[in-house]
Amino acid sequence: MRFNNSSTLKKQFPNISKELNSIRQRSVSILCCIMLCSCGVTKLATGNLEYKPAFAGIVVSDEPQATITGKRVLAGGGNAADAAIATALTLSVTLPSRAGLACGGVCQIYDTKTGKAETLDFRPLAKTKNGTVAIPALPRALYALLAKKGKARWESLVSPAEQLAKFGSPVSRTFAVDIAEYEKSNGSKAILNHFHNIKEGDFLTQIELATVLSRLRAKGVGDFYSGKIAKQIVESAKTLNLPLTYDELKAFAPNWRSSNKISFGNDTAYFPHAYIAGGKASELWEKLSGNNNSDRTEALNLVEKPHADSEKYHSASTGFIIADASGMTVSCSLTMGEMFGNGTLLANTGMIPAVPLVAPSTEMALMLVANDFVNEMRFASVASGKFAVTDMTLVASQALLGKRPLAVATQTLKEKDSSGRVNSFNCTKGIPPYPETCNAEKDPRGSGMALIVGN
Repeated sequence: MRFNNSSTLKKQFPNISKELNSIRQRSVSILCCIMLCSCGVTKLATGNLEYKPAFAGIVVSDEPQATITGKRVLAGGGNAADAAIATALTLSVTLPSRAGLACGGVCQIYDTKTGKAETLDFRPLAKTKNGTVAIPALPRALYALLAKKGKARWESLVSPAEQLAKFGSPVSRTFAVDIAEYEKSNGSKAILNHFHNIKEGDFLTQIELATVLSRLRAKGVGDFYSGKIAKQIVESAKTLNLPLTYDELKAFAPNWRSSNKISFGNDTAYFPHAYIAGGKASELWEKLSGNNNSDRTEALNLVEKPHADSEKYHSASTGFIIADASGMTVSCSLTMGEMFGNGTLLANTGMIPAVPLVAPSTEMALMLVANDFVNEMRFASVASGKFAVTDMTLVASQALLGKRPLAVATQTLKEKDSSGRVNSFNCTKGIPPYPETCNAEKDPRGSGMALIVGN
């Protein structure tokens, strides 16, 4: 059919104008949807990591490679718990003198979504017959953290440590110093032979440890405590006359506990209870932040007091702190009980058994500060060594009460000779809303690394 003009068309199809307009509108809507869909970012399934721009969080630790591992997890979309797990496992490879795979420790977690702080207690306690060896605690504790607070897949968090053990990594100054000090103190031949002539910058591979980590990644923590790895651990312990049984290993479980809290101003400071770690840290902070001048002076004199005989003491613990973009913060202190644990190696595992703690450790100190009215994280610090409590409290008091920049507050540690370390971050206006106000500092006496991720 042919139409000679528009009037004829309108006579034949009186509603054609409305229909054409409707078609045009639908076409535009479809085109807009296509454009929007093509510009959108596909959301990955929970447990997968991707690169995240802008502020992703904060990582501070005593060992640079561990900090880098934590950074990568945060940059890939993991939260603070995910990054803490990967960081701790990395330390088991890069700093086994203080944080081997068989170590224990304490973590403190503040969740800005709930406004609550909790303590994860997995100290290396004497649960065996004569108390000469601690039950390996780290893997099950980290899995407990993942189950309650994490979101990434277990395999993706174990893999970085496995790769470092399998393919090797440069020996950090932190670990090289520990080996040198251990040699000076006539440490065990088993350890010195295992890390023979290792110097800073040397490339270190640990194939047996990599094999354990590979199985831990693929089979999970169940295999470590009741499967093939468990049998290897128990059999090797038996050859070394270490009283570690299969039933004790299988029965081990970390404990979730409440945190001790002290309010000051608009903020709340959180500490593990004194019977767990940190000794009198909460008591000191209560005096420093209180209104009693004599108590404050007494506490200040104690934290500013010079160290004595510190050169004879070598720390067996290490600590790190991690915060993510939401403000969730995880602070962990790990310990072998003594440097390089009991000085032996479990055959075919590359693992060093930890020494049990006979009392609450004063060389593990942790502190978190948050504003509970708005659920924002302000400050976090973790300290190791003989003077962990006073060193950490000194930095906190200068940064929070004295209103000094964190970098200035941390530099006061240079005047205190100690093998211990203090790692901290301070967000003066709080995170998540004001990440630009955050500063992170590693201990100037050590060779750690502090990173603000994504800025």
